This record gives sequence, structure tokens and C-alpha cells, in this order.
Amino acid sequence: FSGNPLLNPAERQFELHPYFMNALNESPFYIDTYVNLIDFTFGIKCYDLVLAFFDLSKKIDSLDFDSKYKVAISFSELGFENEALEMYKGLLIEDEKDILVHYNLGLIYLENKKFKDAIECFKKVIELDCNDPGAFFNLASAYLEINDLDSANRTLNELWRLDNQSYDSFMIHGKYWEKRGDRAKSEEFYMHARQIEESTLLGEADDNDYTCKP
Repeated sequence: FSGNPLLNPAERQFELHPYFMNALNESPFYIDTYVNLIDFTFGIKCYDLVLAFFDLSKKIDSLDFDSKYKVAISFSELGFENEALEMYKGLLIEDEKDILVHYNLGLIYLENKKFKDAIECFKKVIELDCNDPGAFFNLASAYLEINDLDSANRTLNELWRLDNQSYDSFMIHGKYWEKRGDRAKSEEFYMHARQIEESTLLGEADDNDYTCKP
């Protein structure tokens, strides 16, 4: 493997930990070697190497659920959304109740304007965990995109129960009232969102980000 460009630190701009280099050289036919390599390269956000090791692992054996989840995220991070979709769908066959898989699948559908599919994903997340504000936020976003304002309103009421302080929560409420044609209420929410944004710029962190899941 010494001549393999996939392991060239100069090309990939990082130094692969010697332990994993040795593991690949000494145990290239053990699936655990690739599990460790995927875990390490995912941790330092070298998503192209995650996919490279995933390809190599397919010649050996099937990866565990957690490794395949990291591969799915890596596909998505690199813009290979069809491949990410297929990975997530495969993961749901293994575990149909995995919240993070449903959540990330919903995010991909949202990004690709498949709003009805996104709605089903986030409804499933809420079914599994009714206290996840991010699921309510993204579900409301999808409803707003298809102008289902009544469903959006019910969803936003649940979001407000869980989160009435974050930038995202105020922004989406502002968007809802804007679509309703109530400029005064819309501007009130937008104003609070701007205040939070200004506070964040001054160093007061807003920890809620509903547009991604680790």
C-alpha cells in the first residue's frame, strides 16, 4: 500500500496516524481495520478518505451500522446526495427507528425540495422523540414551503413549547406570519431574531442549529 495515493499526506493535507497506517499494512483483510480508518478520517473531516476506505472495505465484508452512517454523512458532505439517500435508506432497513437517519434523510429531502418526503421523515422523528425542537422546526419549514399554513401553525406551536429563545425559532415564526400577511407580527419575530443574531456576534452563543445533525 506504500504507493497508494489515497494514503499520501501531501495530497490529502493531513498526516494519517501511524497506528492506522500500520493497521492497513498489517491487516488489510480485516473489516475492523476499515472501521477504525473510517472512524478516524471521519473525525478529522476527511470525507473523501472515508469514501475511499468504504470502497476498499466492500471487498472484505459489510461495515457496522455506525460506520455506514458516517459514510452516508460523508456522501452528503461531498455533494453525492443520491448515494447518501441510498445509504440512509439501507440503514433504515437495518433499524427503522433510528432517529438520526430519519432526521438526516429529511434534511436531504428538504434541500432537494422534496417537501412531502421531508414531512414524512420529520413526522417519524417526532413520533420517536416528541421533544426534538429541530424536527418541529424542519417539519414546519416543509409545511411552509407547500403553503400548508394550518399544519405549519400547529407544528410551530409545538416548536414554541420547546424553543422560544433561538434565532431559528423566531425566524421561522416570522416567516409564518409573513405568509399569513400579518406584517406587524412578522416583523416582531424578525426583530427578536436580529437581536439574537447581534448578541451572537458579540459572543453570546446560540447553540440551536436545526439544519444539521451530527
